[in-house]
Amino acid sequence: MKHNIFQGNIKITKDNQKEWEEKLKNITEISGDLFVYSNADLKADQLESVGGNLFIYANANLKALKSVGGDLFVYSNANLKALESVGGGLFINSNANLKALKSVGGGLSINSNVMIQFSIINI
Repeated sequence: MKHNIFQGNIKITKDNQKEWEEKLKNITEISGDLFVYSNADLKADQLESVGGNLFIYANANLKALKSVGGDLFVYSNANLKALESVGGGLFINSNANLKALKSVGGGLSINSNVMIQFSIINI
């Protein structure tokens, strides 16, 4: 698969979510940070990598995402079933599906409702 890279940071809100879903349709990697703000609902089916930090305030379905280079913050409702590695810290408030996670490079903080198989995680 050809890697299509978006250079820079992306901030997704309720007002611009449709526009960004269209722009990200064939993007496999974001070089910077990705913010998904509350009341936005993001689907990015081809996205495999975020080079910077990933902030999910609510409702992100990133089924192909395999890696986050920086920190991952999940405040609510993140479907990240394919995510294997987080280069920085992992901070989860609630409702995260991280079934494939194998490594976290920094700290780990979990509040509630997280699906992780802890026996395979390297921290």
